[in-house]
Formats: sequence, C-alpha cells, structure tokens
Amino acid sequence: MNNILDTIIELNKQGSAVYGNLNEAYNTLDRAVGGNLPYGEKPVPKSTAKPQQKFAGPKGNKTFVSGRDKYTDFDSNNPVTEYINEIPDKGMIPLPTVNPTHEALQTAGKYAAGPFGMPFRILRSPGTATQLQKQVDGASVRDGKLYHGLGETNYQKTRFPSNIQGAGIVGQFIGNPKLDNTVEVTEPYDTRNMDYHKTQFAKHLGNLDLINASESVGNMAFRGLDDIGFANKYPRGKTQVIGELNPGHPLYRGGPAHRGSRQ
Repeated sequence: MNNILDTIIELNKQGSAVYGNLNEAYNTLDRAVGGNLPYGEKPVPKSTAKPQQKFAGPKGNKTFVSGRDKYTDFDSNNPVTEYINEIPDKGMIPLPTVNPTHEALQTAGKYAAGPFGMPFRILRSPGTATQLQKQVDGASVRDGKLYHGLGETNYQKTRFPSNIQGAGIVGQFIGNPKLDNTVEVTEPYDTRNMDYHKTQFAKHLGNLDLINASESVGNMAFRGLDDIGFANKYPRGKTQVIGELNPGHPLYRGGPAHRGSRQ
C-alpha cells in the first residue's frame, strides 16, 4: 500500500513539474514576442505598476492579480491552466487569424459548423484587438457598463466597416468591466429573422447589387441553421474579453490592466 501511495505522490510531483515548465515556457515565449500571445503576460509600464494584492485562503496567502478577491480554478498568471479550463466553452485546437476579415470568416465558419466546430478555438488577430480596444475606449458609459451600438456617440467612428471586415465578430455590444479592468461581452452570434433577409435579397437583386444579394443569401443560410438548432451561437464562447479599461477611463478600478483582448 505504501508503495502505491509513494508512486502516486511521485507522479503528482512529476506532473506539477511538467505543468510548471509548460507555464514558464509559455510566458517566456510571450515575453519574447512582446506580450502578444493569448493568455500571456502583458507588459505593464513601470509608472502604472502596483503591488499585487494578497488574499487569505484555506492554504495560506496566495497572490492574485489586482482585483481578485477569492480563489478560482486558476490564477491568471497561469495561462496554460486558464486555456485548459476554457476548453469546454471556447474549444481546444487554436486557429490563429491574421486580420479582422480572416477572423470574421473563421468565426462564421465555426458558427455554421455547429457541433463539428466546437473543438476549435479562434484566436484574436492583432488588427481586431486594436479596433475592439478603440470601441472600448469610445463606448458610452451608463450604469457601470459600456454601450457600443446604433445611436451611441462614437459608434460610427469605431465600428467595423462591414460583416466581412469584422463587424460580425462582436457587433454592437454591452460591455461588462471586470475587477481586473478587462471588459467582457456576452453576445450571441446571430442574425435577423428569415423574412428580413428575404426582403433584403429581393431589394438587392432588383437593384442588380449582386454583392449584397450574395450576402443576403449567406444570411438566410445562417438563419436557417440557427432556426433548426444546428448553429453554434457562441463560436467565441459565452463570454469573450474584448479590451481593457485604461487609466483615465471613468470606470477604471486602479492597478494594472494585465491582459488586454484575449478572445
């Protein structure tokens, strides 16, 4: 019995060592590329850096990023653990994207693939992250949330030009600021009802606008997949981080905003 227990203890030690090495290797690579990897360590300017807070727990004190007030399944300093914990929601196999159009196509493809697209995780492109951050910076502030949509002050200036250029990735949103200054949204990937798209198709076809007529056909196909319950309405996961509150923002909570746009 003691031999079995010793074996289990040794396996746990080895597993912890392997995990620690994976985590450190990931963070080292992230630092080498300037902090641009998803879930990596975002560089924090020395002028804004503040000491991390410590919170007591059942196993003694543990350091969390500023703003965390309880234990979770992972500490955000462990990107490998965070990635693994999000697999059921966001997918496992990473799909890098190079620009907003590429990301929009990947997102639409995962939506249309339904359960067959669930294993894949679409990564944020640098261009998308930049545009989403502009939307976060320019969004209207009401009731402790960020509003980006029709009628809002900076919507037209910061929105993506079209669906194919990224508008469908998040679209209009209500952003929820978190304690670590990141901004999350919970937005289903959906489209208007079938009758609307049929009307739009007839209108565009009558005007010989074949490009927009083709988009209407695609929207009808997407709506049909949604109506039969096949489409994956959350190809980016139920929630996705789209940016962060920077110092000077009225909802900024203080301390370093540590990650930036992830998913």
